[in-house]
Amino acid sequence: MTLNRQMLTPNKSDKSGRNYASLVLLGDVHFGSDYCNVQKFKEMVKYCTQNELYVFLMGDMIEAANRYSVGSGVYEQKHPQDQVDGVIDILSPLVDKKLILGCLTGNHEDRITKATGIDITRYIAKSLSIPYLGAAGWSLFYVGKQSYTLYAIHGSSSPRHKHTKIKAVLDVSSIFPADIVAMGHVHDLDITSGERQYVDRKRKTVYNRRFITLITGHYLNYDGYAKGMGFEIGKQGSPKVKLFAEEWDIHPSL
Repeated sequence: MTLNRQMLTPNKSDKSGRNYASLVLLGDVHFGSDYCNVQKFKEMVKYCTQNELYVFLMGDMIEAANRYSVGSGVYEQKHPQDQVDGVIDILSPLVDKKLILGCLTGNHEDRITKATGIDITRYIAKSLSIPYLGAAGWSLFYVGKQSYTLYAIHGSSSPRHKHTKIKAVLDVSSIFPADIVAMGHVHDLDITSGERQYVDRKRKTVYNRRFITLITGHYLNYDGYAKGMGFEIGKQGSPKVKLFAEEWDIHPSL
């Protein structure tokens, strides 16, 4: 597995003067769906571009429904080529400022792969010249004197309730003990945090360090398949994480 290494420039400071870089986990847009909140998606991209926030794409960026998909999504979407072209156009301002750190594929893009053998996310990533990690992968981010690990996964489980969604991402975190574990797919926004013990072999000491898990939101209005299946209404949007430069510290927010 390839490690995605990126150098992030700290360009913000908090009230105490500590410098940091901000990372936004953006996914489950389902661009092209009749239920996609396109305006909110565009506003998020504009916000990140104007404020120079780094972005990691979590998958399901396009709807990509076909006749084998669950529900009637194939009849409730834009033309697939318009979906691909549209999402590339919308994300381009972030690319121009070198703010997209990587991307995942999602189960919706995987529909195209299963039907045709073509990995459409790989095509989108190549068009944008951004790192492609597949369905899940590790990233290492350097911010000033500090380094932070991210394990990002689109996800495949279908929990209906908040506590089962949280359990799903915590289960991933127990296997992949990164500083930040991010999971999409479940169409909700949530943050949990905890501490793990690590051994410093050089100093021969044991120390505690904070970690966070994120459920990374979505951009679908509540209707169609989700409404018909009785799923809970999940909060739209994307979480943000501050990564501090002088001392190791992470501050997540919704």
